[in-house]
Amino acid sequence: MAVYTLSGHSNHILAASCSRLEDGTDVAITVSCDHTARTWDLATGALRHLLDPGQQASRWKPHAGVADKCAVACARLRDGTEVVAITAMESSVHIWRLADGSSVLHIDDHRHPVNSVNFVSTSDGREIIMVVSHSTTAWDLRDGSRTRHNFTDHAFVATKVAVWGSTCATYITVDENVDMALVGDDDGTVRAWNLADCDQPHALLRSHTATIEAVATHKTADGNIIVATASSDRTAKVWRLHVQPEKTDRIGHTSNVWSVACTRLRNNSVIAASAADHDAAVQIRNLADGTLCQVLQHDDSVVTDVACTRLSDGTDIAVTLAYGVLNRDNTVWVWDLADGRLRHKLTGHKKRPLSIAFSRLPDGLDLAVTTSDDYTARVWDLGAGTPHKVLRGHKLWVWSVVCTQLADGVQVAVTTSSDGTARVWNIVDGRQMHILPQEGVVWDVACTRLSDGTDIAITVGTDGPAQIWDIGRGSLRHSLPGHSSPVTGVACAKLRDNTNVAVTTSKDGTARIWNLDDGDFLHAIESKARKPICSRLSDGTPISVLAGDKSLLVIDLELLRIQEVALPAKAGPAAILSGCNTLVASFGWELARLDQIRA
Repeated sequence: MAVYTLSGHSNHILAASCSRLEDGTDVAITVSCDHTARTWDLATGALRHLLDPGQQASRWKPHAGVADKCAVACARLRDGTEVVAITAMESSVHIWRLADGSSVLHIDDHRHPVNSVNFVSTSDGREIIMVVSHSTTAWDLRDGSRTRHNFTDHAFVATKVAVWGSTCATYITVDENVDMALVGDDDGTVRAWNLADCDQPHALLRSHTATIEAVATHKTADGNIIVATASSDRTAKVWRLHVQPEKTDRIGHTSNVWSVACTRLRNNSVIAASAADHDAAVQIRNLADGTLCQVLQHDDSVVTDVACTRLSDGTDIAVTLAYGVLNRDNTVWVWDLADGRLRHKLTGHKKRPLSIAFSRLPDGLDLAVTTSDDYTARVWDLGAGTPHKVLRGHKLWVWSVVCTQLADGVQVAVTTSSDGTARVWNIVDGRQMHILPQEGVVWDVACTRLSDGTDIAITVGTDGPAQIWDIGRGSLRHSLPGHSSPVTGVACAKLRDNTNVAVTTSKDGTARIWNLDDGDFLHAIESKARKPICSRLSDGTPISVLAGDKSLLVIDLELLRIQEVALPAKAGPAAILSGCNTLVASFGWELARLDQIRA
């Protein structure tokens, strides 16, 4: 039975909340499509205050497609003041005092609708409000200034589709020195941030396959931090958040593997190097018997990528990229694979390094090119362990890189970025040669040389088809239409009749094979793989490997025959050494060696 009917709004009521004032009065807050919010006395049902944005009313209007967006949050500040923050179908936030209905703060600095708001009283005495919009920002409640916090680390931040971005957020005080914010994104991930240092996410929770709709936290009696997430993929998940991972002697990864590389050493043994998303170590294993050869420790840093190569003097090395969770260290590590010794620790990137490619100059100089969130790529002398060049020009994050030598002998790197371009660089002098424009985020690139001697790059990204570019001229040769969703990865292969093909993967659930010489579509395969790899078996058969849900697809690119290899869990990154019939596959925390691969 209703106690009171709270009447007065002239349009739909979108949300309601309750709070208790400092004088003990219990109040309700309602938010309506009539462009107002109202506070009510719960003891009598009487209207207390009309919260009208006034001159800002023109901003309190629905955005197309988000008519149900509304967020209300109440909090008691350290001085005892009860406040409410409201956003309704708009890109601004209004904060009022609940006692007298007076305006405290108006935040109008977002280009996209605000999804939620959270008040945060940190362990060091600050009072801020977290605003979740296309990205998540924080504001000081004392003066309304924007803090240095910017909880933005998801892959879709720079796309031209406004719906990609942060969707929800919460926070938890871990102890007297650590406050954590957790931000859910449309890309299906939740990122945990230490409020004392928001340059890098502290942890990445990746398992959902669709938008994060809600995130909540709880601190158990024994001090564990539990995170619950709900997603549009029809699942909810519970996580244990490790704020400061303890040192462990455990042999084996402690989180999902996200980078794998293979190489053959000078002693003819084949090894696999693997990195996981929460581990501070890279494991080196002998593929003959699976034994652990080396553990490459990275202090308190998180490893983002690993790759292997042989220097011109015959030394086998691994190069790893890592960023500091606690020490803000964004470094390139160079390791000797013979004994696991750290040869060089290369610094220069201002933010997290992301990917690696190698190149060798005619004079024997061995170079590595690394990309980063800091909008740059950097070229390093691997032998000397010194910086060689800085490649500046991109306007947003630089995702991937591939190195190649053009027909005229020029050594180049091709980089991709969230700024909607791929760029071609001369890595000897650091000069930018060409800009290859593409809609949206450009995620991946692959390079090859056609039978007519033309050096090409194939770029893929969030908007539009894959594109084939003449690297030497910087001109577009062909577009590859067909995928109906963002294209996530690309790899190239040469058939034994010298036909050049590319394999592209997409969020539309297909992989497609293309003839690169004329841009013709050849074949489509059902696969949820995010990135293909291409290689060649010992008999010369060119293959592509696609990692699906709980299986790998091995495709004979000439006969288009497919071998499916079942795995115990969702497949992760895989690697295969060219000319070798052994495939290294990852699933969850584990690696598997798959012998006698055939297509």
